[in-house]
Amino acid sequence: MRLDRNIARSLLVAAIAATPALADTTSSSITYPSSCQEAFGLGTRQNGIYAIEAEGGTLNVLCHFVANGKLEGGWSTVAYQSDPFSRIDWQAGIHPQRLPSAYLAASFALSPDQVPPHEAMALGRIGLDGRIEILDLVGRPYPARDGTLDPDALAWLSLMASRFPGFLLLVR
Repeated sequence: MRLDRNIARSLLVAAIAATPALADTTSSSITYPSSCQEAFGLGTRQNGIYAIEAEGGTLNVLCHFVANGKLEGGWSTVAYQSDPFSRIDWQAGIHPQRLPSAYLAASFALSPDQVPPHEAMALGRIGLDGRIEILDLVGRPYPARDGTLDPDALAWLSLMASRFPGFLLLVR
């Protein structure tokens, strides 16, 4: 039986909402990792929404963990294209406390200052079974300089997002 992409997205959203890992970002006595990669280094392996330390405070991000191979690590989702017809504002960012139930409800991109520290970037998608699948390791950092995106990189990101419904951009 083949699932359509909306059902797959709903399955992933339901799984994310059930994740106990959503951190309480209202307490000032808790420290958070700076990225999903750091959370992976601390032993986290359950995919879901995690609070990370971002410029200016904490930020809830969707983390995907891979336990082996060249993709091993904690991947932070920095952009999502829900359908090829919606346009992503690559500079806008997201509300820091974005709720799990709304995380994949619409296309988004973290603003350049919300993107966690990283060394590599990958393209992914939400599979028909609702799971995140990393398709290709780009191997270079997210193309931001001085809080803005490089214009050539912005054109490339927009092209990728327009071609692939369910497109994800992840960094590690």
